[in-house]
Amino acid sequence: MVGVLADPSQNYFFRVRTKKDEDGNIVSAKYGKIQGGIGWDIFHSSTAQLIFAYYLNSSLNSLNTEFNPKQNLIKNLPPLERISAP
Repeated sequence: MVGVLADPSQNYFFRVRTKKDEDGNIVSAKYGKIQGGIGWDIFHSSTAQLIFAYYLNSSLNSLNTEFNPKQNLIKNLPPLERISAP
């Protein structure tokens, strides 16, 4: 057994850096998407590995989760960490 592979039919939307007002209403947040589910592997490393592809919209309060690699803010990633398609 090599772990669990990510299911390509699963997708998750998430919200981070959420700020709320005194009444609990969201004032600001950033939104993103995990494309293709989450896999894991505990057999090929001395630690457990989670495997997933995600993207985060860097624009505050924008719900747009359209994939655009030309707007990636992180440069010079190792090949296994690069994302070329959703």
